[in-house]
Amino acid sequence: MADDLLLHNWVDRARVRTSWSTDVTTSPATGAEQRLGLLGEKPKRSIDVTWTAWDRVLGLRLLTMIQRATDQAPKIPLYPDQAFTTASSSGTTINCPTGTRRFTVGSQVVIHERDSEGRASNPQFRTVDSKTSSTIVVTSALTGSYPAGSVVYPVLLCHKVLDLSGTAFTDGTFEVKATFE
Repeated sequence: MADDLLLHNWVDRARVRTSWSTDVTTSPATGAEQRLGLLGEKPKRSIDVTWTAWDRVLGLRLLTMIQRATDQAPKIPLYPDQAFTTASSSGTTINCPTGTRRFTVGSQVVIHERDSEGRASNPQFRTVDSKTSSTIVVTSALTGSYPAGSVVYPVLLCHKVLDLSGTAFTDGTFEVKATFE
């Protein structure tokens, strides 16, 4: 899905759910519950997304790409944590605010510009090497330069497609809804 990065349809909210695995034990004498810490290093996250394609061909292509990606790890932007670049970004430095977003060292990000129709253009996925409150340093250099106002998202590497549906409203509007874990 790196070639066709579609933007979320903000009419429908992108929902991110985070949960931790814990062990709950019950006392046989009192019936009181005790939670025995976190069983994993990372939380389990799922994300619900809605994409609206510009035509039925693009919508069916997206639906097929997601169905084929079930044996891979699809890269899904964490849409609610989008950030806009504050200055031109090139090389290994992306200039954007990071404080209130889920950019973490070792995870991936995607950066893109918007074309004249508002679609994502020139998307590039990179791995975060380090970050400050106003910059992200990635492990390999960006190809080209991104102007101020480009969009950056943290990326979830998903393991499962939990739900997937496609609806053709007209020949010109196709909607894909998916839930990824």
